[in-house]
Amino acid sequence: MADEFSKVASQSQAGIQSLSDQTSLLDLSARQSAQPSAPQPTDEREEEEEEAQHEDDNGKPFPGAQTERDLAHHRLFGRQGFLRSTRTTKHSWAKAEPFVKQYHLPWNVPLSPESLGKLIHGFAPVEMEDKWFIYADGPDASGAATVNFHRSWTGAKVAEIALDIAWGEDSAAGLWSGSIVQLTLESDIDGLPEEDSAEELVKFQVLEACHWVLGIKLVDEIKEPKSWEALSKMPALSRRLSTSQITYRGTRVSQETMEDLERLRFQNVQILLS
Repeated sequence: MADEFSKVASQSQAGIQSLSDQTSLLDLSARQSAQPSAPQPTDEREEEEEEAQHEDDNGKPFPGAQTERDLAHHRLFGRQGFLRSTRTTKHSWAKAEPFVKQYHLPWNVPLSPESLGKLIHGFAPVEMEDKWFIYADGPDASGAATVNFHRSWTGAKVAEIALDIAWGEDSAAGLWSGSIVQLTLESDIDGLPEEDSAEELVKFQVLEACHWVLGIKLVDEIKEPKSWEALSKMPALSRRLSTSQITYRGTRVSQETMEDLERLRFQNVQILLS
C-alpha cells in the first residue's frame, strides 16, 4: 500500500509541476511564514505542551493514548488537516474515481464566508496519514460550485456537494454568502451496517471531513451513524494550521484562492467584493 501511495504521490507531483506559473502568488505567504510569531500566553503554551506529549512527529496520538473511538476515527479521517498555501484542483492528486452508483438529494446547509473560502480551497494529501482528497469545481459566473470528496488511497468518490454562492453587499460580512443546496452520494457502500443508511454515513463523512480536514464546522452538532454510538465521544482536539495564511476581511484562505474568486469580477455579473 505504501508503494502504491508513493506512486500516486509522484504522479500527482508531476501534475503539480505543470502549474508552476501560479507559484508567484505564494511569495507573500512565504514572507509571512518567516516572521516570528507573537509570544503566547502561558496557559496556551502549557495546553499545547500537554497535547504534544500525546502526539508523534506526524501529529498522530501515540497508540497508548488512543481509545477504540480514536482508532476508528483515524482509520476513516486520518491525521488532522492543515490549510495549504495553494488551492487544490482535480489535478492535485492522481487518483480520483467517478461514482459507481450515485443519487442526489436536497441538503440545505448555510455557509459562512470562511467556510465557503475553505471549501473552494480544498485539501490534497501529502502522506499516507492524509485520508482525503477534496477539491472544488467552480465557482462559475452564476456563483455555482461543486465540492468533490474522494478517499485518497483508492480514489473512491464518497460525495459531492453543490454550492449556491450569492455575491455582493447583501451578505452580513459584506463579502459573499451561500449554502449547500444538494448532496450527491455514493450509494454502493461495502460493509454498510444494517442500522445505518447510506445518507447518514455519507453526511457524517462530509461534515466530519470538513471539520477535521478543512477546519470548518458546518453544523453545531455532527450526528454520528448509529453503529458508532457505542464508541466513546470523539475528543475535542485543537486544530493547528501549519502554514501562515493571508487574512482577507476575516476569511483565512490563500491569496491564490482569493484570486480565483475575484476573477468573477470580470465576467459581467454583479459581484461586489469591495
